[in-house]
Amino acid sequence: MDDAGMVRTLDDVKQAVDRARREVLALAARVPQERWRHRPAPDRWSVLDNLEHLVLIERFATEILEGLMGRARREGRAGPGRQGGWLDARPVMLEAERRVYTAPVWAEPRGRWNEAEIASQLALSRRELEEVWREFPHYDVERLIEPHPLYGWPFNAAQWVHFVGLHEQRHARQLRRLALRFGKGEPAAPAAPGGQPGG
Repeated sequence: MDDAGMVRTLDDVKQAVDRARREVLALAARVPQERWRHRPAPDRWSVLDNLEHLVLIERFATEILEGLMGRARREGRAGPGRQGGWLDARPVMLEAERRVYTAPVWAEPRGRWNEAEIASQLALSRRELEEVWREFPHYDVERLIEPHPLYGWPFNAAQWVHFVGLHEQRHARQLRRLALRFGKGEPAAPAAPGGQPGG
C-alpha cells in the first residue's frame, strides 16, 4: 500500500480491512459498556447500534461474495486470474461521502445483540469473510462483479472486501465522536427508536 493508502494488491486489501476493524474496536473500547446504548441524539446511533450495523453489512458482503464464486463455478469460470489490477473501492466511497444515505431497513440496528454478545458476532462475521477470502486465489476476482445496491457501482470481488473496510472507517468516525462524548462522562440523550444516515 502506498503513502496515499491506495490498495494495489490483495494483501493491501486485507491489511486495510484488518486495520479498520482494529480502529473500530479500539474506539468502542474507549466508551464504557454501560454507555454503549446511549445516543447523542434520538435520531443518531449509539456505539452498540454502529457495531450491530457493521456485523450486518459484513455478512451481506460475504453473502455477495459467496454468490459470485458459486456462479463462477456453475458457469465454469472458476480459475485463478490476474491479481493486482483494479482492487480499490475508494473512488466509489469518496463519491458516497458527498451524499447522505440511509441504511437499508435490513441493515438498521434493532437490538439483535447486547453488549456481551456483539464482540462474538463481530468475530464470527469476520471469520466468515476470511473463509471466503482464502478462496480468492482460485478465482479471477476482478471478473466476479456485482453492483452495490445502494451506490450502483459494479464492484468486483476484491472491491467488495475493500468496501467492508472503508465502510468500517466511515463508522469509525461516528464512533470517535461517541468516544469523545461518552468516554468523558458527558450526559447522554435519551435512547429512542429510529435510524440515522448510514449505509
